[in-house]
Amino acid sequence: MFIINILSKEHASQILVRKRRANTLLEETKKGNLERECIEELCNKEEAREVFENNPETVVWAHSALAHSLQRGSQLMLTLTSGAVSM
Repeated sequence: MFIINILSKEHASQILVRKRRANTLLEETKKGNLERECIEELCNKEEAREVFENNPETVVWAHSALAHSLQRGSQLMLTLTSGAVSM
């Protein structure tokens, strides 16, 4: 037995909407963007490093992000070796 559910065009469009990713042609040549790399998406140390382009600044940002998250009372998962940073 099959059940057919007919949705309005508007409702179907809401379900099918997807967030556009920054994986366009030659993306690797673009300068890192903190919002794109680590706020809109789940990121790891390497993604954050693409923004800052050096390890000391990446570590400083990660610790600052953790402190800010704790002040707001929100959760931040932070692993500087290979794990994820999510806000």
